[in-house]
Amino acid sequence: MKKILSVLLCVLFAVTSLCQPWGVSAPTVNAARLVYYSIPPEQAVVDGVTYVYRDDYDKYNMVQITAIFVPEGKTRLELPDKIEGRVVRTLNLRSEDGAVKLPGITYVKLPGQMIFRGIDHNPSCVPGNPEINGNYLLPSLTSYFENLEEIDVDKENPDMTASQGVLFDKSLTILYYYPRCKRDAEYKEPDSVINSYGYEGCLYLKKLTFSSNKIYSTIWSCAGSGLETVVIKDNITYINDGAFENCKNLKNVKLPAGLTGIGSGAFRGCTSLRKINLPDSLQHIYAYTFWGTSIKKIKLPASLQSLGKHAFSKSTKVARPGYFKSARAKYVDKAYYSNDNYEYIAMATAINPKTKKKKCYPADDVDAIWPVKNKVRLKKGKTISLKTTAEIINGYDKNGKEKLIKRQLTSEILSYRSSKPGTVQVKKNGKVKGKKKGKAVIWVSMRTNTDRGKKGYKVTVSVR
Repeated sequence: MKKILSVLLCVLFAVTSLCQPWGVSAPTVNAARLVYYSIPPEQAVVDGVTYVYRDDYDKYNMVQITAIFVPEGKTRLELPDKIEGRVVRTLNLRSEDGAVKLPGITYVKLPGQMIFRGIDHNPSCVPGNPEINGNYLLPSLTSYFENLEEIDVDKENPDMTASQGVLFDKSLTILYYYPRCKRDAEYKEPDSVINSYGYEGCLYLKKLTFSSNKIYSTIWSCAGSGLETVVIKDNITYINDGAFENCKNLKNVKLPAGLTGIGSGAFRGCTSLRKINLPDSLQHIYAYTFWGTSIKKIKLPASLQSLGKHAFSKSTKVARPGYFKSARAKYVDKAYYSNDNYEYIAMATAINPKTKKKKCYPADDVDAIWPVKNKVRLKKGKTISLKTTAEIINGYDKNGKEKLIKRQLTSEILSYRSSKPGTVQVKKNGKVKGKKKGKAVIWVSMRTNTDRGKKGYKVTVSVR
């Protein structure tokens, strides 16, 4: 009877989809789910374990498991390849179908044809046409197997594999899931990994070393874990929102040299974190990044372009560069630098060559800089000030094209370096002094820019 009802509902859904008049929207994905979940689930017992499952249409001969009931005392669970002759395609445990947590299970083996991503139904096609659309397996593992120590995968599975009890894609490039109660205190990701998820809430993991793969650039979630030490390689450029949030034991973190951004709340609530060094490549720290840590003082790098609201605890003494201005200032573009997200912005002070008036612009809007003179002659013992012209983005026209203006920058936002300090000395305010006869090159760049070639220039100074 259930199969007949399923087929009738599918046919009805297909007819209504195909008979939509012009200009009328087709049923939504939610409508498709309502049709699908109006069919009651079925049950079967395999090797003493009761499985509740839903048939993903007989035409495709596959099912998804939506609830599992195991005998008392059972600790190891091998999911079946088939239930009632139909392929087990995914694990989608749902409380609506009676699913309960399985605290006694410490080992799970996934079958040969199970996929990592879930199967949903495309309402614009004939019912039964599956599309890979959502993820069911990961939420099922994290929410219902709270004491899992090891995960395994059938060797014939074309989509997933397991190594050292950890779940990966078949090529070992994506780490899907690290079991929450895996007993190893240390873990080093294989260098083949280019992305990893699933460390959240790991209780026994104390030291984690991330992959050094060059493609691997963003750290995702390790929130609420027992980590004490993390080793982050220089290939990582961004730490995502909440990545280490509420890791109460985390105390040893060395940020990579190429890091450009740390997301909102990335280290929030890490109460054992007392010290951290910010790399010179860092450009953005977002809201609440280090809120609730035990960091007593911190020096912001010159490269920083923006600092989020409440990025550090109230007790943390923050040494900010002088060119950092409040995000509430009237000259800050509120549409871009929302007051809800930013506390301070790196600002470049520029002088209008006609009116001689000064005005501040976000450093990120300085598109290019160049010297007023690229060759300078100087007598020994004499001093001159280098002058810098900047091209600045000052809004957009109705077609979305940037409006560029030229201004003279003050030295506060600029960095100066001499190739021969013994011949030509340059101070941080841009004043150059001839020390002895000879030539030297002065490199000038935006302090907030780590790529000297993009927003920088050089001046040749000859001392007579």
